[in-house]
Amino acid sequence: MESREQSKTWYWTVNRQHVEVSQEVYRMIRQDNTRIRNKARTEHRCAQQNYTFCHGDCLNCYWHTEGRFTPIETMQEEYSQWMEASTVMEEEVLSKMTMENVYDAAEKIIQDGGKILRLRFEEGFTQREIARLLGVPHGTVGYRLKVLLNYLRENANIFF
Repeated sequence: MESREQSKTWYWTVNRQHVEVSQEVYRMIRQDNTRIRNKARTEHRCAQQNYTFCHGDCLNCYWHTEGRFTPIETMQEEYSQWMEASTVMEEEVLSKMTMENVYDAAEKIIQDGGKILRLRFEEGFTQREIARLLGVPHGTVGYRLKVLLNYLRENANIFF
């Protein structure tokens, strides 16, 4: 992914060999890699903290395979412990059903209401991050969140 801009020769490194490409192809590949990187960051699939080292090759990336993922043995242990406590499972299911009802009601009240609540409270996104994802001003997200929270306070007996 290098370029020799001084000589106006554009090339792409493939299997450690330089392949000469046009400037248009080079820019299209870079744009596609940038899109892949941004999507991975937005979806929290990229564990690479320093994005200058990211090359957009997620399936080959060390951080993709070794970063946030846990070994299957650890997950099996956690799953078996979770299954042992049936009352905890019932509470979890009821909680999940309640939250789905809240998100459905939020979607009916205001545009993208369910998404905003889910991103804010489950994923821990800031208002600015949510605004960037939805493509709206952060003030709009703040207003929508305020309306939703007021509605939930007033109608808490319906959901909880």
